[in-house]
Amino acid sequence: MTPEQPQPDQLEQARQTVENRLHLTPLTFPEKWTLSTQWHRAQASPAECGPVNPVEFDLLIGYPDTDELGDRHRVTFTIYQGELLAHCDCHAWTYHDWCTHVAHLWWRWSRNQLGVTDLDTGDVHHSPP
Repeated sequence: MTPEQPQPDQLEQARQTVENRLHLTPLTFPEKWTLSTQWHRAQASPAECGPVNPVEFDLLIGYPDTDELGDRHRVTFTIYQGELLAHCDCHAWTYHDWCTHVAHLWWRWSRNQLGVTDLDTGDVHHSPP
């Protein structure tokens, strides 16, 4: 679940993707996020996750009481200009700027189970700074 060290052309394409994406803002955590349903589901549910490119991941996540996985969502999760940027194509992110999918990536990253690409340096970080 770790993107490989990107090649210079991949890095430039990833930067353009990020720069062209509307509403891509630094990740901020909502008040009491560690008590949220999204955070609980992100940790307790079955999930499959994989990098699509240096800045995006495809994520399927289920519910704690079942082994079934939900719909696929594409999540942008990268460091750019010193900020962790996140975006998800789900409705929760659209309306609340917080969702299970982004929470799941943060959870995996904080446990050294995800590599996040820094578009400024090309480095892949396996844990938050």
